[in-house]
Amino acid sequence: MKYGDPYAGKRKHPVVIITADVRTKKIIGMESHVEGTGRIC
Repeated sequence: MKYGDPYAGKRKHPVVIITADVRTKKIIGMESHVEGTGRIC
């Protein structure tokens, strides 16, 4: 493939965002969604 994978833009990846307090090392929040759909699970 000369210019990369033509299906790379169509693939969907899970995205997980974890927010934590640095001092106490406790998790404040978690968010997950599938990249490209805009839906939050």
